[in-house]
Amino acid sequence: MRLAPALPPGARVLRMALLTALGLLAIFVEAAPIGVGPQAIPSPDLLFCIVAAIALRQPASAPAGLVLALGLVRDLLTDLPVGLGALALLVASEALRARSAAMARRSLVSEWALVAAAFLAMLAVQWAVLFVTFVQPPYLFDLGRQWVVTMLAYAPVVLTIRWIFGIGWRAAAAPGRAGLKGEA
Repeated sequence: MRLAPALPPGARVLRMALLTALGLLAIFVEAAPIGVGPQAIPSPDLLFCIVAAIALRQPASAPAGLVLALGLVRDLLTDLPVGLGALALLVASEALRARSAAMARRSLVSEWALVAAAFLAMLAVQWAVLFVTFVQPPYLFDLGRQWVVTMLAYAPVVLTIRWIFGIGWRAAAAPGRAGLKGEA
């Protein structure tokens, strides 16, 4: 796997602007009234997919403040409990950021499994908080459908971020660790 070179200082700001633009686009796509109705397929959580892909590949390009702000905007525009989704998104992105160095030389399947577990934990925590506060939480079947649809959307989002926007793994992802063929 070829690693991307370290980012120059100005590139970090551009990558943060790209995350902001893609995040806002994902929020507006999610908020659009497409396929509404009881039998409609739920829309994937594209904001989570984008944040997860960038937090794993270029952790410096997804700072906590920006992720929290995008989560709050989504909560406000999509009529979700304000702050709960943003906090869950922040915790999930920070957990993925902490694993980014270990994931740099792994396959897309292992990355997908880690992201799937993080998203499942995020949904479970949100459901538990709503249940404990006596708010009607979403049905578990609906959350399961959203999890499946989001995980199906993750691979195309990653490929788009990698091949169209050029956000690959950072060069210093696994310092001092030998790769499969002995490269450092």
